[in-house]
Amino acid sequence: MIKKVYFISGLGADKRIFSNLELPNIEAIHIDWVRPSEEDTMATYALKLLPQIDTTVPVTLLGLSFGGMLAVELSHLIEGSQTILLSTAVTASAIPLRYKLLGKWKVPNKVPFSLIQKANALTYHFFGIKKAAHQALLKDILLNTDEYFFRWAIQAILNWESEKVPLHVTQIHGTKDKILPIVRTSNIIEVKDGGHFMVLEQADLVTEILEGILG
Repeated sequence: MIKKVYFISGLGADKRIFSNLELPNIEAIHIDWVRPSEEDTMATYALKLLPQIDTTVPVTLLGLSFGGMLAVELSHLIEGSQTILLSTAVTASAIPLRYKLLGKWKVPNKVPFSLIQKANALTYHFFGIKKAAHQALLKDILLNTDEYFFRWAIQAILNWESEKVPLHVTQIHGTKDKILPIVRTSNIIEVKDGGHFMVLEQADLVTEILEGILG
């Protein structure tokens, strides 16, 4: 039986970030970003994504990084939904304090976007990207990132306040994630030496874990 799963990519990423996953019994439905208003919070933006989801049948959400935070918000809107979180913060308190301090000092607003779009050795190090093909993919993804959406999303993350954990949630997190260091919850699967983009670098292992969760 084919199971529908709604995939939500990370900030500055697109559906290609999931391209190494091999899930033959899954119908992957990729949620498209819509343009947020400046006033949108994580919660109000999730409402704008909701029409892309068929809530008349059981729903499975799979969110990566920023997309995982949105999956959390969507789970609160969809009763009984199954939520799978990859390399993300389950609650606002799991976001590192250093990011919130940078936001308080308005550092993200001062960084030229052209620098954010340029992938380099430091970028690959923090994202845990080692293979040349994956580095090329990340480089292309960053070059195609929309500045307005990126800057809005950074503020939405820094202002996120949710501490409500989804009812039916499984967290998958790498032990060497440098972007969002692991914060353990009661239902977590740890990936040894996994980095922030282990969905690319350790796709075989992540696939195996997902097959076990999705049945």
